[in-house]
Amino acid sequence: GIGLDMFLGDYPPYAAVGIPDYALLRFTEENIPVWAMRAVYQNTYPDNTMDKNLLQLLLMKGKEQYFLSHTLPEVPEHIRLGFTPEQLAWCAENEALIYNFFIRQNLLYENNLQKTLRFVNDGPNTAGMPPESPGNIGSYIGSRMLHQYAAKTGADMHTILEITDAQKMLELSRYKP
Repeated sequence: GIGLDMFLGDYPPYAAVGIPDYALLRFTEENIPVWAMRAVYQNTYPDNTMDKNLLQLLLMKGKEQYFLSHTLPEVPEHIRLGFTPEQLAWCAENEALIYNFFIRQNLLYENNLQKTLRFVNDGPNTAGMPPESPGNIGSYIGSRMLHQYAAKTGADMHTILEITDAQKMLELSRYKP
């Protein structure tokens, strides 16, 4: 079942119950297939953030986006990610800077969830990034890594969804935006 009350768009009671403005992007009818397929994905591949470094979290979030891109190819990428078109454009323009930030700050192999979850959780923007950045920027970078991995290795979606070694995926993808 799909609770249609969560997809009413600009609906005043959402603000009354404290739903933040950035989250309202996902409360429209065009997001129904995304939420439905995300539930299918998470039922098969549940999130497990414990004891993961940022690279592993990027792989985890990237696999979800990779699945959505293949099961919902007609849905625009910014909707699948939960971004505005402007936020997606910002990510595309700054992909190399985002990844370099992770490298310069020694974050890729960081296991401290207080330092890493800000890159893979929703929010109005990503802490430590400019205000025009979206929250959950890690899903974008993880998705880009996996798309490059698929292009370099010829792996199909099922093979990609079964990847568990984030380091090997990074090496084989040769991801360097």
